[in-house]
Amino acid sequence: HRMFSIQDEERKRLSQVLHEEVGQAMSALKINFKLLEHYNNKSKTVLDRNTEFQSCVEDCRKIVDMTFKSLKSLTFILKYNILDKMGILEATNYYLEQVSERTPVRIVTASNVNEENFPERVKMHLFRIICEATTNIIKHANATLIRLDFAIDKNNFVLCISDNGNGFNVEDVLEKDKDEFKMGLTTLRELVNIMRGKMQIISELSKGTSLIIKLPFNEYVIKIPGGVKDEKGENLTCGRPPYSKAGY
Repeated sequence: HRMFSIQDEERKRLSQVLHEEVGQAMSALKINFKLLEHYNNKSKTVLDRNTEFQSCVEDCRKIVDMTFKSLKSLTFILKYNILDKMGILEATNYYLEQVSERTPVRIVTASNVNEENFPERVKMHLFRIICEATTNIIKHANATLIRLDFAIDKNNFVLCISDNGNGFNVEDVLEKDKDEFKMGLTTLRELVNIMRGKMQIISELSKGTSLIIKLPFNEYVIKIPGGVKDEKGENLTCGRPPYSKAGY
C-alpha cells in the first residue's frame, strides 16, 4: 500500500506540473496561432502585416523553448528518479555536479536545513527553480562561480542563488516586452508563486546577482523545523555571498 501511495503521489505531482506549465504553454500557442490567422486575413499593408506576423512567430518560438526547458528538467527528474532516491538536497548536489562537468562554472552549496523540513509536494518545484536559475546564470551571466544557500530565516525557508557574473539593471530587464532572459525570470516567479513564496532579485552591473526566494512555514509549503540556529542562537539568514568577480 505504501508503494502505491508513493506512486499515486508522484503521478499527482507530475499531473499538476504538466497542467500548470505545459498546458498553459500550449494554450498560449493556440491563442498565438489564432492571432497569426487574424493578422494574415486583416486588411493592412504588407509591411504592417509582416511585422505583426513575425512578432507573433517569435512569441511562439519562445513559448516552445520555455516548454522544452520545462520538459527537459522533468525528464531529468524522471530518468534518474533522483528526488525519491536522494532527497532534495542530495539531488541538487548531484544535478549541480552534472552541470559543473559540462561548463567551466564552479558551483558551491551550503545548507543548514534538514531533509525532513521539505514536504514531498514542493520538492519538484524547488528542484526546478534551481534548474531554471542555474541555467539562466550559465546562459546569460558570464559567471565563473555560482553559490546556493539553503537556510532558515524567522518564519521562512530561504534559498539564495548568487553568482559573480555581469549583473544587470533589474528594472530595465523587467520592462522589456520580449526578452529571453526576462522570460526565464518570469518562469522562476511563476514557480515561486505556486508555492506561495516571494522572490527578490538583487543585481549590480559587474558585481553579480543574488536571487533570494522565501517560502513561508505553513502546511502547504515547508514543515516547521525544530529550530535551526547559528552559534549565537539566532535564526540563520541567507544574505549576499561575500565574493567578488575573482571569487571568494
